[in-house]
Amino acid sequence: MNEIFTWVSLITAIGPGMALILNGFGTPEELRQPFGILAAACGFVAFGVLLFVKETFKRRSKQTLALLIIAFGLIGFLSLCSYWIVLDQCVMRAPDRSPAFFPLWLDGRAKENVENVGGPMAYYEKYGPGAVSKLLETQAKQVSRTKLLLLGLISTASLALPVATGLASGFPRRGSVPASASGGPRGTPTKSPPA
Repeated sequence: MNEIFTWVSLITAIGPGMALILNGFGTPEELRQPFGILAAACGFVAFGVLLFVKETFKRRSKQTLALLIIAFGLIGFLSLCSYWIVLDQCVMRAPDRSPAFFPLWLDGRAKENVENVGGPMAYYEKYGPGAVSKLLETQAKQVSRTKLLLLGLISTASLALPVATGLASGFPRRGSVPASASGGPRGTPTKSPPA
């Protein structure tokens, strides 16, 4: 059973990174491979964290383990949701046009130009992806900050979610208590004969 747990945990740890490389899930083409590789690397780290937590908290209470599962699960879920929200704000798509990546923050003349047209999507629809690329040549810091934010969010999700699912799969079940420890078969207490 321990070997199955180990292999399942490892596969679920590297799965999101591999899926990101193969499918993209809305990630811009130039970011798919680096983000996917980093997510897979975080999956390997998550596998190590999972083994460490499993050994460290083996003799701890179920309540502590449950709190760890909830904490890692929430962090991972919120990070993944935030990643998709930020990605949705940054990637502009339209039929018959290539997608364009806008940073979350703009400054200077680029910010004024985009605001005058009505926002990033309006600018993209009016001028096209080529004009967006030209506009963003002056926004290297802002583009880097947005990419770092996305990278941090996908890394956190790729680390926290596999740890949560791995811990949950190894969580002791009620039925796993030995019969001798509980006083009878299937955990039912034995009644003492009347005196």
